Formats: sequence, structure tokens, C-alpha cells
Amino acid sequence: MNPFNIQEFAVDKQIRLDVRVKDELGAIYDVEVQREKHDGFFERILHYWGETYSSQVQRGEHYNLLPCQP
Repeated sequence: MNPFNIQEFAVDKQIRLDVRVKDELGAIYDVEVQREKHDGFFERILHYWGETYSSQVQRGEHYNLLPCQP
């Protein structure tokens, strides 16, 4: 999948994931690789997860369309 998060507004921060993949069941994964410890790693992963998860619905669609684990 495209590893770039396209900016909708000029003030949005553009991100680039290491790898974003979708499996045969439609689940989306963000794979991050780090060479050294980064103090903000957890916060960055949480941000990327939110961006990846929320990108699965479009503006005006209901949140119940988002996939969730039982």
C-alpha cells in the first residue's frame, strides 16, 4: 500500500511509514523498523496507528464501518 499519509490541509504533517501492507482478509499493518532507541517511539507508533485505522473510513461514513477485533 502507499506508505504516505497524504496531507488534506496545508497544516497537516505528512508522514511516511516504513511499510504499510494489507493482507488477504483486508487487515492493514504498519511495520516500523528502528536502528536505535527513540524517546518518542511509542507516541509515534500510536499516531501512525490512529492514522492507519481512521483512514479506513471516509468523511461522512459511520465509525461502525471500522473493523474491530471481538
